[in-house]
Amino acid sequence: MAGVDTTSDERPEVAILIPVFGVGGAERVVAELLQGLPREHYRLTLMTLAEKGLSLPLPADVRVESIRARRFMTALPKVIAIIRRRPPDLLCAHMTLANLWALVARAVTRRQFPVICVEHNMPTEEYSRETRRRRALPTLMRALYRQADRLVTISDGARAD
Repeated sequence: MAGVDTTSDERPEVAILIPVFGVGGAERVVAELLQGLPREHYRLTLMTLAEKGLSLPLPADVRVESIRARRFMTALPKVIAIIRRRPPDLLCAHMTLANLWALVARAVTRRQFPVICVEHNMPTEEYSRETRRRRALPTLMRALYRQADRLVTISDGARAD
């Protein structure tokens, strides 16, 4: 980007973790966030957990870490490896599984950086009709979300859920 000196780049790195960067509402929020954050203050990285194409446009200076995993459950070790290799100064995770992986990855790597979890769903409604394994997610969320530095929800009802 013009006007930003990247030769001795000491700007903090903000990494955004989202399962798939498709065309849904959470993805649009992330795209707007990446467009709106001031480049003169931050280096930006988008981490996607699935090997799917990027459906929304990104600014050219956003670094993309594509985590090629066939299943979401196999992505966690890859997220941990990326964070070990290049820990961010701030990790902002979007959607339930990415939120959980961000918190687990920070604990496993023992890196010190804030994690903001953004929950875009009502967990009990979202997972009540799922398999037994996925129905356990709200319990896991209640245990792990306490470790987040900030929790952002779509509504007061989602926060209470």
